[in-house]
Amino acid sequence: MSEPAGEREALAARLTVFDIETDRLLERGADRDGAVDALEMTVCVVMAAPDGARRDFVLSGGGAPEDVVTLAHLGAVLDASELLVAYNGRGFDLRVLGRYFARERVAAWAARLLDPFELIRDLTGSWVKLDELLALNGLPGKQGDGVDAVAWWAAGQRARVLEYCADDVRALRALVVDHGLLRPRGTIRFPIKRWDRRDRAQVIVEHRRLAWASVVADAVVAGAIGAR
Repeated sequence: MSEPAGEREALAARLTVFDIETDRLLERGADRDGAVDALEMTVCVVMAAPDGARRDFVLSGGGAPEDVVTLAHLGAVLDASELLVAYNGRGFDLRVLGRYFARERVAAWAARLLDPFELIRDLTGSWVKLDELLALNGLPGKQGDGVDAVAWWAAGQRARVLEYCADDVRALRALVVDHGLLRPRGTIRFPIKRWDRRDRAQVIVEHRRLAWASVVADAVVAGAIGAR
């Protein structure tokens, strides 16, 4: 069962969901942490609390003066957010932001981060892609992927990259706010390379729900998120 409407509304009023796109992809076999730290942000889309209003941040790159203003506005939005949500935000998005913001500031954002990817990985031992999680929960999938976003940016199609990023943010917000998340059981390993109809049915049946409101409440009790 999904969370009651009142709980969903209360949760939505606390969430700021964001996603970042970068100028290139991680190279296979590279040191992941070092490689992520070297990536440059191209766009960031934020759907900010309390009403999920969309805010777009686009960097010109190359140390452009206007980027200083854009990053200042982005930092202010994240500073003002009670609870941040990003998919693999701790391992990717916040690491990219570390290129532009002071370590202490990024650490403060990390302390208020709810990362569905991280939570599901810890619960199941599996790296579940956002697209797979959306499909499992009956939500529309992503439009394109990171490879497309990098190619679009290189081709000068900034608006297309921005909309791709915005679609990810809308999907993640819908997943967290509107659903008691349906996640794979710990016995199921994702991604599954080969499956037939029986295997797929098993994945859909063998699941557990994750109530986000309860996750947030537990985090508040633990002191990870300030109770306001």
